Amino acid sequence: MCLKACIGYPGDVVVAKATFKSPVVGTILFTQLKSNSYSDVSIFVNLAYGKSSTTATHGHNWHIHAYPIRTETDDDANRCWSTGAHWNPFNINISDSSYTRNCRPDNPFACEIGDLTGKQTTLSVVPDVGKIQAKYFFTDLTSWVNGTESMIGRSVVIHGAGGAPSRMACMCGSAA
Repeated sequence: MCLKACIGYPGDVVVAKATFKSPVVGTILFTQLKSNSYSDVSIFVNLAYGKSSTTATHGHNWHIHAYPIRTETDDDANRCWSTGAHWNPFNINISDSSYTRNCRPDNPFACEIGDLTGKQTTLSVVPDVGKIQAKYFFTDLTSWVNGTESMIGRSVVIHGAGGAPSRMACMCGSAA
């Protein structure tokens, strides 16, 4: 990978990569400076449906969940349930009604660390890999790839369209 040279990082980087295989295919890359676990995390998303006959869907929430995928695969009826709740190491109170009002892209420190929808936006999934509508680039100020208790080994979960809570696809983030 040419992340340092191509993007211009000022040092060596750590990359966590989640590769999705079904029903969504593609990758999400999380990149951070190796020398500074407080540096921004760059997130590159490139996702599509594995079948070109599938209609594009929008409004998918996406999160980093607390645990890796355990016994099930992406095709099981109870898809992704072993991943647990969102990654929330600082125990942000999500049951408080102010959470949905305060957790937003211009206020990421009010969000759970794993609430990528709240800190960024929802995702669209299109039928063809590489379509511009399904590519995203974000900067995350609050999560970390490097160091203890990082996102490596946790799962990235993509939820159903239109904000549905169902878990459509998940994959563990591993060091790339």
